[in-house]
Amino acid sequence: MSENNLLKEVEQFQNTYYSKNSKNIFFKSKQKMDCAAQISQEFDIGRLIEKTVYLVPNTNRVYFDYTMFKLYGNPDNYQMIVKYVMSVFQHCIETYGEFELHVNLNSFTITAAERYRAAIELFCNECMKGRTRYASLLTKMCIYNSPGMIEHVTGLFGGMIDPLIRERLVIYNKEETGSKIEELFC
Repeated sequence: MSENNLLKEVEQFQNTYYSKNSKNIFFKSKQKMDCAAQISQEFDIGRLIEKTVYLVPNTNRVYFDYTMFKLYGNPDNYQMIVKYVMSVFQHCIETYGEFELHVNLNSFTITAAERYRAAIELFCNECMKGRTRYASLLTKMCIYNSPGMIEHVTGLFGGMIDPLIRERLVIYNKEETGSKIEELFC
């Protein structure tokens, strides 16, 4: 199955799930997590993670795609996802001596920040805290499709991020993102 087919099949599964379980208005986060858990059981979790976190070919750039993560990310697989991210960082470090992190936050919301709080905290504790190998070897961190409330989100999680990383953080809003992502993959 090609990667595009994988995404189409996951989206089709998700659409079927929501057609059978009409979207909740008040408990939407729980329902999204339930759907994500079912997706992670139905599909090969390794392939889902590889489509979420990967190296830009022939570079030291690690790309994380939130739009893919949100389809299957749930508390049952956060540890596995973070472990994989760390292995990609490690590969970059062994190959290039350093790495950049590029994060696509398209469709990320304040409710998503709350829904994925545990995953964000786990990632920050493992990779972005002071004196970790990853924090010291990260040369640049770019956030694409920055939501309008990014200041609130960074306020929620900023204390978990090494000040050195905050100095290397570049945030692009939705209008700036298109050309910047094109540059990333050139």
